[in-house]
Amino acid sequence: MTTLIPLCVPFERRKEAARGGATFNGEQKCWMAQRDKLDALLPFVPYRYRPDRKPPYIRPWMVPQALWGFNLRAFLAPEDWNRIRKDAYARSGSRCRVCGGRGPQ
Repeated sequence: MTTLIPLCVPFERRKEAARGGATFNGEQKCWMAQRDKLDALLPFVPYRYRPDRKPPYIRPWMVPQALWGFNLRAFLAPEDWNRIRKDAYARSGSRCRVCGGRGPQ
């Protein structure tokens, strides 16, 4: 039995994912692919499933030390924060880029 993994497919790139062999799972509301057939879908594969990535997937130096303990949302106007976060959601297909998971909302 082949394991299916969730993919991070932005809406505007869904046709590219389908051509690469991904299928849309309506129940989970995401694109899925077989673990052994990810070569054509690598741009959409969460980091934990990529053969070229090793843990830890999130490294502390990705955030400047001066900003540790701060939340960017607290520094931005609500409309700016919403624009940034919605853009990030769209770029990742509303999925976590590390694990491919999705929150309750």
